[in-house]
Amino acid sequence: MMAAARQCALFGNGRMTLRAASTATHTATSFRPTPVKAHAVPTILNMATGTVAKNHWRTHHPAEVAKHAREHIPKYIAAMHGMMGLPGPRAIAFENEETKQWTGLMFWESHAASQKAHTSKEHADLMEGFAPLLDMTEMQEAEPEMLHADFHYWAHVRECNYERYPLEVGTYHVKPGFREYARKQVESNPDLAKWCIDNSLLFAALTWNDAEDKLSVYVLYNDLLKFESASAVWPKKFEEWGMAKFFDLDKSTSVVHSNCYMYSE
Repeated sequence: MMAAARQCALFGNGRMTLRAASTATHTATSFRPTPVKAHAVPTILNMATGTVAKNHWRTHHPAEVAKHAREHIPKYIAAMHGMMGLPGPRAIAFENEETKQWTGLMFWESHAASQKAHTSKEHADLMEGFAPLLDMTEMQEAEPEMLHADFHYWAHVRECNYERYPLEVGTYHVKPGFREYARKQVESNPDLAKWCIDNSLLFAALTWNDAEDKLSVYVLYNDLLKFESASAVWPKKFEEWGMAKFFDLDKSTSVVHSNCYMYSE
């Protein structure tokens, strides 16, 4: 049952307390704020559409990479236009504990904004500092992979500069039409919202291929144990919300990464 719950999921402490220094003001181009009122029907805080820029790397110097990121990425983000502007996560980085490969995601308003940032002098300066710390034979030196994305903000996330949070990553094959169906469910289904809020979901980034038949989901939790304790009921909920019919679960995978770090403003 736990495996089924992991396959169907839609959507650590040891934290450091260095704060982001950014004073930049960002404006999201596509979002629907839905603030939660006292005693109101459970609902998502915010939704947005945009772009995820995805990179991979390996390193034998993880502590030094983290130090450089905490010192320089806040300044880089403050200098860029087009970073996703809703309060909450701007970027995450996580390690695959088996392969020792790291994956970095940055959240942008559009492909164009991500591309412009990637070709900027600020980005070149940032990467110049990272270069001695990374295994350049392993790092993808091409353009970052840019993916269509939906962002779900389930709870307020405090500002943090690459602090540690548990992350679940799922990859799913879905039938056409699921992206729009999922949006409608997240916006209007109070039972889904209640389940997500009650079970410690903070934020989810859903990335799609161009055909919208392959979906990757990155979910940050405040308390992973709380989610796991409720996961036995997830398959039943998934059926009730009409989502199971869209999935080929035989081609779905899901894994939790404990070595994940989030930057949030």
